[in-house]
Amino acid sequence: MVMLEWGFYNSLAKECNREYAYSYLDKIDCDMYRLSSLKYSTYNYNVYNSSLNAWENTMVEVRLMAEQLKGCQFELLTMICSNRYNGFLVTMDTLESIYGDYFG
Repeated sequence: MVMLEWGFYNSLAKECNREYAYSYLDKIDCDMYRLSSLKYSTYNYNVYNSSLNAWENTMVEVRLMAEQLKGCQFELLTMICSNRYNGFLVTMDTLESIYGDYFG
């Protein structure tokens, strides 16, 4: 799941001729992969859950990003991407409070 998610972001950056924007994430991708994996394992991302789980939420965000890109709605796409990356910061703070040794 994590590799699919980050592959999408890399493809999105290339499609928009914004490889430089993704390049900074590429430098820290190991940490981002670790964070995503920890997030998915902590919050029980079972694709068969009846409620909207985080993996489904990720897929909704990816679909929204693809639709905005297809419709050339770059301001909305920028907002969705910005919210997505800000979410990583919030997630990291929350997970750090749960798994202090993991981040130590």
